[in-house]
Amino acid sequence: MVSVFLEPEIFKVTPLASKRLKCGGDADCTNLNQSVPQIQLILQIKHVKLSNECLQYTDRYLEGKKHIKLVWNFNKLQEEIVSSEVIEHLKVKLGCRAQYGFDVNEDSLEIIRENPVIFELYATNGAKSVLLSEANLYLGDILDLINRKETTRVLFYNGVIDSVNSFAYLSLQYKFTCHKKDVKNFKLTVSNIQRSQGDTQSKTFRQIKGASLKKVESDDSLFRDLDNVLKTTSSDACRSLEKEINCVDYEPNSLWLNACALRNSTEEYKPEFFVTISSLHFLEGSLPMIDTEVEQIYVEYSFLGLEGPEFETPFSVPKGKPNEDLLFNFTKKFDIDVNANYCNCKKMIDLIVNKGVVTFVVVSEQVERLDKPIQTCFELGYSEVSLDEIANLEQNEDTYQYEILDYANSLDVIGYMSIKFEGILAMKQMILTMMANKGYTYDSENMW
Repeated sequence: MVSVFLEPEIFKVTPLASKRLKCGGDADCTNLNQSVPQIQLILQIKHVKLSNECLQYTDRYLEGKKHIKLVWNFNKLQEEIVSSEVIEHLKVKLGCRAQYGFDVNEDSLEIIRENPVIFELYATNGAKSVLLSEANLYLGDILDLINRKETTRVLFYNGVIDSVNSFAYLSLQYKFTCHKKDVKNFKLTVSNIQRSQGDTQSKTFRQIKGASLKKVESDDSLFRDLDNVLKTTSSDACRSLEKEINCVDYEPNSLWLNACALRNSTEEYKPEFFVTISSLHFLEGSLPMIDTEVEQIYVEYSFLGLEGPEFETPFSVPKGKPNEDLLFNFTKKFDIDVNANYCNCKKMIDLIVNKGVVTFVVVSEQVERLDKPIQTCFELGYSEVSLDEIANLEQNEDTYQYEILDYANSLDVIGYMSIKFEGILAMKQMILTMMANKGYTYDSENMW
């Protein structure tokens, strides 16, 4: 019987790749070598998007309720997750985050550079599983990726399902993180390694000598996904988490931990949240570029239950050339004062806890003509933003390029939209004010 995860899982990692660490009352965390920079890889599995042909294929081989099972291997560490959602629609949420830790040395750098994360995609009804396809993801050079969030898609192909196109894709994000104080040491270590390799560096994968990436098993339920963290407001749980953080010297990246830090912060953040549609561009060969009826472009969205003309960019722009930025710089302010704007605050928290998305729709607006005074607008594509991911950021503002998916076929990317969020720390303070236990006190020196 295949187990179905009813909630996302997060795996903790050791600060050192060469040592397994069990934290708790019997933990021995006194001999951690801090001379070597430590890197963590955070792999966020978001969802799988299937084609209609794939749905027909699974119906042919499996009966009853079907789920997606994803298995992945990273440096001989295998994990898997089964969707809690039944395959009823094209998009199936997975919502899992895995974390790995390792030392920065010659072997670990080559492991990342030369070896992909291997994904296996299955459909399962519990009693039987059908392998749909396998795919690889090469993560790239750590030096170029440190402390930078990467969003990508892993495409799956199967000639039986679709002889030409991919039949599914996996949406995920990954990030190599390093404590700020270790970034300089990290870059110095990488530089020394690259100099020592010189021009004789082999292009093929060499035998791994000792650097391994190890996952640490833990029963601590406090390192869970954001929606579960927000539900944990016990003072005892906070103190336990604080002890855990001190023990492993783990740099926290969850909304809960950041919010705890904000509680005792002397800096005040004005209770305002800003959303700015900065720009967008279409890819060469995309439908908007080919379609001669597409002339003018504008963007619209709804947020916190608010919609209408004021949530449309105040002007439309010519669609331009492929990869040419269409500038809007359209900003909306949302007040999130707990006392004065409780309704906005409650809707924002609900959106985060329920992992909802904010959808930005790209609309084609035709130019008015005398021979055709009535013009029809139609949707070209859309971008989706998960607010819980924004809430987990550590900075007060963030600008990111989101994929624009074809409105008729969401497997196709037709362009990218640049969206800026400001007031992220004010949002965290608002969430803490509404949800956290007021009796909790926190020691900033020990926490950080």
